[in-house]
Amino acid sequence: VELEARYHVSDQFSLVSVYDHSRAEINKTIEDKSLYKGDALPGVARDRINLAIEFSQPLQHALLEAKITYQYTGSRNTAFNDEYYTYRELPSYQTVDAQIGISFDQWNLMLFVNNLTDTYAVTGARSNYWYREQGQFDYIIRPRTLGLRASVTF
Repeated sequence: VELEARYHVSDQFSLVSVYDHSRAEINKTIEDKSLYKGDALPGVARDRINLAIEFSQPLQHALLEAKITYQYTGSRNTAFNDEYYTYRELPSYQTVDAQIGISFDQWNLMLFVNNLTDTYAVTGARSNYWYREQGQFDYIIRPRTLGLRASVTF
C-alpha cells in the first residue's frame, strides 16, 4: 500500500508526504530450503515514510527552488529467518536531505546536501561464512554528501 498527499500551503510552499507499507513475505513453506510461510523477504522494510517541504519562488528572470526531505526506513532482515547463517535484524533509520537551486530558461544550478545529519545506517550485510573474516562487512548508506549539480535542457 502506498499513500501520497500534497498540500499547497501557499503559492510558494508545499508539503508532501508518502507512506509505503509492504508485506513482502513467503506465502508457502518449503522446508528443505528453510523457507516458512510468513518469512519476510530480505532487505524489504515493512514501513517507509517520506516527508518534504518544498519552496518555489519565481524571480524576474529565474525560478528559485528549495526542498527539505525527511526519510524513514523501517527495520528489515538480511535473510529469510534465523536458520540462515547470514540472518541479522537491521534497525530502522532516518535521513534528512536538503537542496536549493535556481533555474534560468534551460539552465539549472542546484546545491544539495544528502544525509544532512550524517546518519550511519546498515542496509545489508555479508557474513564470514564463505569468505572468512576478510569477507565479512556491512553495506551502509552514503555519509553526508555535499554537491553542486548543473544541468541544461535542450
